[in-house]
Amino acid sequence: MWQIQRMDNDRDAMNLIAGALRLSANVLAERPEELPGQLQGRLRKFREQTIRRFRDQIESDTTWPWLKSQWDSFSAPDGALVRTFGNAGRVATLAITDDRRVVSGSWDGTLCVWQLDTGEREAVLDGHTGVVRTIANIGDGYVVSGSSDTTLRVWRLATGICEAVLEGHTDQVKALSVSDEDQIVSASLDNTLRVWRISTGECEAELKGHTGAIQTLGITDSGLAVSGSDDNTVRVWSLGTGGCEAVFEGHKDKVTTVGVVDDCRVVSGSLDRALRIWNLDTGDCEAVIDAQAITVLVVTDDGCVVSGDFDGLLRKWRLDTGECESVLEGHTSWITILAMTDDGRVVSGSYDNTLRIWRLDTGECEALLEGHTEEVTTFAMTDDGRVVSGSYDNTLRVWQCEASRPESVLQGRKGDFAMLEMTGDGRVVSASRDGRLSIWRINTGDCEAMLDVQLPVKALALIDNDNVVSGFIDGTLRIWNWTTGECEALSERHEYQVTTVGVIDGGHVVSGSMDDTLRVWSLETGDCMSVLDAQNTQVSQVTKLAVTDDGGVVSGYSDGILRLWRPDTSKCAAMLEGHTDWITMLRMTTDGRVVSSSRDHTLRVWRLDTGECESVLEGHSSVVGVFALTGCGLVVSGSMDNTIRVWRLDGGMHESVLNGHIDSVRALVVTDDGCVVSGSDDNTVRVWRLDTSECERTIHVDAPVSALFADVINGERLIVAGTDLGRLHVLSYH
Repeated sequence: MWQIQRMDNDRDAMNLIAGALRLSANVLAERPEELPGQLQGRLRKFREQTIRRFRDQIESDTTWPWLKSQWDSFSAPDGALVRTFGNAGRVATLAITDDRRVVSGSWDGTLCVWQLDTGEREAVLDGHTGVVRTIANIGDGYVVSGSSDTTLRVWRLATGICEAVLEGHTDQVKALSVSDEDQIVSASLDNTLRVWRISTGECEAELKGHTGAIQTLGITDSGLAVSGSDDNTVRVWSLGTGGCEAVFEGHKDKVTTVGVVDDCRVVSGSLDRALRIWNLDTGDCEAVIDAQAITVLVVTDDGCVVSGDFDGLLRKWRLDTGECESVLEGHTSWITILAMTDDGRVVSGSYDNTLRIWRLDTGECEALLEGHTEEVTTFAMTDDGRVVSGSYDNTLRVWQCEASRPESVLQGRKGDFAMLEMTGDGRVVSASRDGRLSIWRINTGDCEAMLDVQLPVKALALIDNDNVVSGFIDGTLRIWNWTTGECEALSERHEYQVTTVGVIDGGHVVSGSMDDTLRVWSLETGDCMSVLDAQNTQVSQVTKLAVTDDGGVVSGYSDGILRLWRPDTSKCAAMLEGHTDWITMLRMTTDGRVVSSSRDHTLRVWRLDTGECESVLEGHSSVVGVFALTGCGLVVSGSMDNTIRVWRLDGGMHESVLNGHIDSVRALVVTDDGCVVSGSDDNTVRVWRLDTSECERTIHVDAPVSALFADVINGERLIVAGTDLGRLHVLSYH
């Protein structure tokens, strides 16, 4: 479609363009019309003349509507991320074959086969009826999978055919290990191991002895199987005879992981906070090392052990002395998987959604691989030193180990952007769940100020163009003036976390909490002026609030009830009943009515003077989490049923359904020119025309979209989208 007129043999530019295409391949395979937005976004940071010329050509030659990134917020082709495989399901395990295929196993019972070098999905292998827990590459184009459905299956990848089903276990298959080219060992939660002959599909031996579920399995070079169990023991088995050679007792809690040090020693880790080194020849426990509750371990080439813990730390241990040589800090949640690279580094995956690459000689984290938006459950190393990771976010990602991804201009740290507020002077305030408030100048992309409270932000409201009030998980509220840098905590705190805040008449703030109360605060003194307590006999959290034009407060609760309060008297003036579940959003109309949405799948329109429910907006089949009001009397709602619905505010008549998202709609705004902008857990921002119900622009971003704002700044229509990866995307219409 586009040609560069004078490449001047610019190989670097061509490599960058090829890299941008590679990073976008999973999106473009399904939505080729996103090509201009994806290329422009991924190449925007590069200022070389050839790339600039190419970007200009994209803009001038594209004839259909698209969204253009205004800032360097897309993953670029010079970073660690090489490729993303989408639509992989909730990935539980993966394996890499000798012919550079990636085989992933999912919670939906399927295996997906991918070409590592092209990203093409070759096949989906159906057969299991439970989670695919483990996959082993057995060579010659075959893999074996083990599932929570208690079976193993042997697959020929060239045809996608299941050539054998190995039955015998009576509970989930937890681990597989190849013992020779025609033999595989399986470990199960039924307390047994089984040895299978792959060519015949026969079970050659059932290894019984454990009295608890088997969680981990290793094979020594001499052909012994080593298993760790919930019965607190480690057992050593002869695969030749099927006999139990040794029982290692000493752990006081479940054995979670084992590693083979050499032909004479194995090491085990347990929830009892100990590592134990066992001698296979004598059966003795050679050493007990005080550690933490260990989730995984890996043995280094020099005979040390690296352990991963529930606390997110890695520790390197010397087995001869029991000394902890180093503690590797960086992860913020438990370690799920560890592996050694060929050059002696260690790779870790974590429930904090990241992978890290560490130098063991220095303890330095060489690379932080961020991109997954849910837990990293598995990874494998390729023969050329890349890492392929799988996550509960339904993706596989391929990473280079040599490069850390460059920081984006508008990027958070760890948490997603929970809230956005736009000021009246072209700036946006962002609040992230990792405890940061930031103020950004949209027309330059500069972060003008940042406040790091290191507490999750749960609520945000703009007071004026210089001040914002925020509520935190510890029940406190803070007023931040980003011009002066001053941050003042209000005098008291809620008993539990703040869930919602609002501003009354510019001089007072109202906050709602999980402690069932609302509090009204003076901005001048910081004092709590009144407590609005529903005094429920049953616990009912305040979930949302809205401020009326005459200074009243409407609050929504987790039991579905709305209450109208008069802060000057601390009295509840009305109780609005009708919803049957948690209130997710409240909005005031221009004529003094209130609209509410709920987890009960409905919206309701209420008259505050009478307490009457004027209309019930029914049609969604799941939680209605967001809605917006238009200037022409419409209500636009987004739901976890993946749809957007349009309703008449007067009368509640249903007008239309906007279909296109393939996951929950989490953010929604209406623009002055009659468009709806939506953000979804499917990682897309979409622009819809209300008059035609058509989606006219779509762009895939890096992660689920958790917050949106749209406005016209300096004559240009802009969308600001915050994602679960902690990035802001600033997009313009083209």
